[in-house]
Amino acid sequence: MKPYLRLLIVALALSSSLAQAQDPLGMYTAITVKNPNQLEYNISVHSDCDATEESIGKIVEGVMIRSRIKPIQMTYTAGTIHLNVDV
Repeated sequence: MKPYLRLLIVALALSSSLAQAQDPLGMYTAITVKNPNQLEYNISVHSDCDATEESIGKIVEGVMIRSRIKPIQMTYTAGTIHLNVDV
C-alpha cells in the first residue's frame, strides 16, 4: 500500500473519531422546545388493522398523561418535535 494512501486512511479515521468525541451531547443540546411538558402526536392506522384511530388515540393519550406529558393533536408546524404512531 502506498504511504499516501495509508496516511489518508489514518487521517480520515482520526478526524471522524475526534469529531464525535468533541461534543457527545451535541444532539441533546440542539433540541429545544418551548414547553417540555407537552408533545404533539399523529396517529396513522393501516386499513388492514382492526383498531380504529380513535381507540389508538385514547391509548396514546393515556400513556402520555400518565407520564405527565400533555398530548396535543398534530398541527404540522415546522421545527416541532412530535410523536408519530403507525399501526
